[in-house]
Order: sequence, then C-alpha cells, then structure tokens
Amino acid sequence: MSQKNLILHSTRTTSGPSIRILRAGHYIKAQGHSIVRRKNNRIAEAVLIYCYDGQGWLDNGRDSDAIKVTRGSLIYCDKNSNHGYGSSRMNPWSLLWVHFDGPFASYFQSTIGKDNSVIAITLDDALNLKHIFEQIYLHLHTSLDPLSTAIASNHIQFVLYNIIAKMSLTLPTTSQTNSVSLIDHYNNESEPLDKSILYMRQHIDTTISLDDICHEIKLSKYYYSRQFKKATGRGPMTYFMQLKVDKACYLLKNTTQSVKAISESLSFANPYYFSETFKKHTGLAPTHYRDQSSTSY
Repeated sequence: MSQKNLILHSTRTTSGPSIRILRAGHYIKAQGHSIVRRKNNRIAEAVLIYCYDGQGWLDNGRDSDAIKVTRGSLIYCDKNSNHGYGSSRMNPWSLLWVHFDGPFASYFQSTIGKDNSVIAITLDDALNLKHIFEQIYLHLHTSLDPLSTAIASNHIQFVLYNIIAKMSLTLPTTSQTNSVSLIDHYNNESEPLDKSILYMRQHIDTTISLDDICHEIKLSKYYYSRQFKKATGRGPMTYFMQLKVDKACYLLKNTTQSVKAISESLSFANPYYFSETFKKHTGLAPTHYRDQSSTSY
C-alpha cells in the first residue's frame, strides 16, 4: 500500500477557523487497510474520506450489515462516533482522507442529524471530488500559512454543503427563508478568498471576469490576485478556467454531448478556443481525451 500522510498541529493553522484540519492523507491500492473505532478508541475528530478507485466497506455502528463503498463514494464519520471501514480484499480501494474539527463541523452534524453520524454518500460527478481532495492535500503539503489552510478548509466546507444539498436538508436560517443564498451564508463563515472560489464554482457555466470576482468579495484586483496566487500557485482566472476544464472532462467521459455543445454549455467563445484551452490544461484535445477515457475501463 502506498500512502502519504500529513499530521497538522493546531498551533500552525489559522487561528479560530470554522474548519480546523488535523490530519490528511492519500492511500493508493490500500490492501488490508481497515479501521474500527468503538467506545474505547473513538476519536474527537470528524472524518471525511473519498474513495476514487476500488471498493471497501463501512460499518455505521448500528446496522448488522456493512455498507458497500465503491468508486466515487464519500464517507463521513462524526467525531466520537462508533464506526469502522476498510478496503476490499479483491479490489482494494484508493482514497484521499482528512480529519477535522471546529465550529462548522458541529454545525454540519447538527444539520444532518444524529441518525446520519456515519454515512456513505455519492455526490454529483461534476463536482470532481478527487480534484477537490487533491487540492486540500496540495495546499496543506506545500504550505501551512494561514491562507493555504483557509483555502483547504474552504474545500471541506464546500463538500459538506453539497452533502447537505444532496440530503435535501435546509440550511439553518433566522428571518431568511428558502431564498437564502449559499454564497451569502458562506460569507458569514469565511474569508473573501474562500468566497471567491465558491463564486467561481457557482458561475462555472457562465463568463465572469476578475472585476466581477473582486466586486463580489470587495477587494482590489492587485491585492486579491497576489494573495490568491500565493495560496494556490495560480492566478484566479487560471484557477477558474481549470474548474471549467474539470467539468468538461466529466462531460466528455460521461455524456455523448458534442465538443461544440460542451463548449457552449461552459460559455467558451467558440469550440476552437475551448479545444485550445482544454489541451493546454490536460495535454490532450477534447476528442482524444474522450477516446482515451472510453478505453480506460
């Protein structure tokens, strides 16, 4: 089993974050991997695991039968919960994982309820969870400055919000009703840089400019661009374009839409510009990427 782990100490992370990341890791073909936590060895940490290949199992501590975990499954275990999970012997899983706590972890658990303290769920493939978890690991692996840990925390919150949405639960509100904007709620908990990434994700099918982003988060273009690149290694518009390419990859692999149709759905000026951008980010033309994907399984 190949593995890469990170142990993060609270003194080196952002002070008072809504998500405090404690540990993160990456297991590849984890033959024999299993964890069982009961009364005597429960941990005061929430666990989020993404299985991107292979199979495994999840024991939620209540049911007699284990839950089958397959490629694309997301596992969530609340802090101090009874649970167990492990890799399939015949088809060992590969996964990215993170342990965390903080106010948002408590908020999330109270929202989904005690009956969902240990769950396996599948979210929309278009979210590209593998990329999100890789970004979490990348930010923590390359830098532990406050900005990088804040962005990693933002990614976790984004995943947790999507779990809530998938479970059709309502975000807690005061005087607001179902017209609550996710980005407005998110702003109550996050820094402007975090909000900008969510803004990009919400506008992935449209055309936005750096001016639009900076107007939304109320920062100057110079300051925002400098801080964003410091944290991610890329400029904000390059990052936004990568999100578009990630969604295009999903559409090419999982639908029969033409390259032109995908280009239009992601608001590229024309198919030629889309193809050039796609090749720049992936090294392959869209049609070659689709052909390669179709022979990979």
